[in-house]
Amino acid sequence: MRRRPAQALQKNRDDDGRAPWHDRLTDPFILLRHGGLAERLAELPSRPRRVVLHEPCTQRNTLNAGGVVRDLLCAIPGLELTVVRGHGCCGAAGSHMLTQPEAARSLVNALLDEVPDLHQIDTLVSANIGCAWHLRGALFDRNTDVEVVHPATFLARCFAA
Repeated sequence: MRRRPAQALQKNRDDDGRAPWHDRLTDPFILLRHGGLAERLAELPSRPRRVVLHEPCTQRNTLNAGGVVRDLLCAIPGLELTVVRGHGCCGAAGSHMLTQPEAARSLVNALLDEVPDLHQIDTLVSANIGCAWHLRGALFDRNTDVEVVHPATFLARCFAA
């Protein structure tokens, strides 16, 4: 039996008896945290850097992993971390940044306005590619050279340095 997507998400079990697909998802950063990554990060040499963390809606709400990347970043010696919240969304919201550009721009600007001394930030970290793209565009509009990267890329670079 074919179901509309919304109906498929509302049912209690998939056809094979397992929990719905969204209940079986795990954010990889949860696995890394449980695997002792924070302890390994804490052993790295201290290197001063200013980082802004954007926790995407998908990470907080869909994967229930809010705070996980923050916990890992806080373990890095010498890292000064600013977590931005905005209105809870950067405005990318899937295709929202394309279909409702003015509203999306308003949300991303409110989020970036929270960052003190934005031009002095080294890196902005976001785990959602759509959010990262949207944030990168807003930073470009503000004439900043802040690099926007995925947390996995940022963490890998910490170990490579």
